[in-house]
Amino acid sequence: MRSIILTVFLVLTILQPFCLAQTTDNSGSITGVVTDTNKDALPGVKVKLFQKDTDVVFLETTTDKDGKFQFPELPVGAYRLTAEMMGMETISLENVQIESGKLKEIIL
Repeated sequence: MRSIILTVFLVLTILQPFCLAQTTDNSGSITGVVTDTNKDALPGVKVKLFQKDTDVVFLETTTDKDGKFQFPELPVGAYRLTAEMMGMETISLENVQIESGKLKEIIL
């Protein structure tokens, strides 16, 4: 029993700075660019972000003239991202993981 308590204490002591760091910045961001098969930028593409395992749109944006998009300050977690444009096939990325303090770059 004493060994278990000591182990739990050591784990909590070691993880404490990490846990405190998580509470100060519990968000991450996504930036990306949408291109065609020739690697030319595609402006006007509708990019949607869904919370994982739902059909509810969490955020939505449209690519700029350079085909770029961004979703800043997202809560940590898993998301599904789609990119759609009339006359083009919809692209879907499953299980996009957002980590605290990290920037996820996506090229579609």
